[in-house]
Amino acid sequence: MRYFTKEGGKSVKLRKFTAGLTAGILAVSLCGCSNKKVFSLSDDSKSSIVSVNIPDGVTEIGEWAFHDCINLKSVTIPDSVTKIGEWAFYECDRLTSVTIPDSVAEIGEGAFNTCASLTNVTIPNGVTEIGKSVFLGCTSLTSVTIPDSVTKIGEGAFYRCKKLTSVTVPDGVTEIGACAFEHCTNLTSVNIPDSVTEIGEDAFAYCENIIVIYKGQTYDYENIWHLYKAING
Repeated sequence: MRYFTKEGGKSVKLRKFTAGLTAGILAVSLCGCSNKKVFSLSDDSKSSIVSVNIPDGVTEIGEWAFHDCINLKSVTIPDSVTKIGEWAFYECDRLTSVTIPDSVAEIGEGAFNTCASLTNVTIPNGVTEIGKSVFLGCTSLTSVTIPDSVTKIGEGAFYRCKKLTSVTVPDGVTEIGACAFEHCTNLTSVNIPDSVTEIGEDAFAYCENIIVIYKGQTYDYENIWHLYKAING
């Protein structure tokens, strides 16, 4: 099993990890090196993987690490991991659930983009930003837990999460990015704390059933522009 990273714009074989694939289960093993980061898989192995076990000691899941593993259903992430890189699980269409350990402080742009079977996710306390497009196109996502540590919900973070019905934005969030919840067509209830001072364009576009509560005021979809004005001034 091969892992790849980039050196001078070229793909090269990475020898820092070994991985064995048995009955669809990918077991990653450390090789006693100081760089404890899982890089991207070679394309010839992706479609065979249904489960991934990442060992304790790995600190980072690198960018594009498991993207397009179309049959991946489950992944075990150890408490040693502190970062999930950009587009790490992009288009893992059959991934149904993932437990992100409390040790993770950073989730990169598009990390779970188009994980169309993902139904629920708990973001660990310690993450300060839900980055751009992190859960975009997670069309089966029904619930998400956002911790008090989050201060920013990025652009398109939950775009087209069509089964999401309610969201509680925690105290401490100051910014909701453009298109953050656009096309969340079943979203009916959102509580926005007083701490939010900036909301991007089309944050709730096409959320036609939505009711938003902000500073004691209630805004339905027809009056959502009043919400933008109340927050942005």
